[in-house]
Amino acid sequence: MVQLDPTVSNNPGLLFGSYLGGGSNDEGLSIAVAPGGRVAITGFTDANFPVSHAFQSAPGGSRDAFVTYLTWDTAPPILLVPSDTVLNATSPAGAAFNFTVTATDLMDPHPVAQCAPAPGSTFAIGTTLDTCTATDASGNVATASFHVTVKGAAQQIADLKAYVASLNLGQGLTNSLESKLNAAAQDPLPGSCSDLGNFINQVNAQTGKAISSQVATQLVATAKRIKSVLGCS
Repeated sequence: MVQLDPTVSNNPGLLFGSYLGGGSNDEGLSIAVAPGGRVAITGFTDANFPVSHAFQSAPGGSRDAFVTYLTWDTAPPILLVPSDTVLNATSPAGAAFNFTVTATDLMDPHPVAQCAPAPGSTFAIGTTLDTCTATDASGNVATASFHVTVKGAAQQIADLKAYVASLNLGQGLTNSLESKLNAAAQDPLPGSCSDLGNFINQVNAQTGKAISSQVATQLVATAKRIKSVLGCS
């Protein structure tokens, strides 16, 4: 069986050619061009007719009917990956990121998508390039990538300082909290752990007073996360 482009002469007009059949008696009855440029063939087979994604994968009688689609497929799948992402580290190892990628293909209903690092992996502090591929049944491959940036303790302390400054808590309290965060950013371990502990203690002391319970919960949770990133006990 061959497919020709009638608008092109000589060899370039041959889109594809293939033998279709099994090891016994096969009979083709009808042929037509289906949507998307696929070629549809119907007929009967006695045994071991080649199948893929078949409704019935093995012979079920003395003669079985078949409907086969063939295609000249050179189009890669459509691969969608996350946009560049920024995360806060939750431990010295970084942060886990369970993302989703989708792959669709005009001919293959189940293209295979893979990423390195894979979804659910722990991304190290810093910026990592994640590269994904999608492969269809014809071997066409699509590639896409995105960056995952994981903030370490120093960046998270800087973000926490900026958040404290935005709260308008009063100059004295703001200066006191910021001084503890400055110390946490500068002191070596285990001093930085103690500095963050002092920050948490002061926030707890002001909860329901100068600091609302909702804001205090966020401040304490952030400081505890930074302590985890530093490996504080």
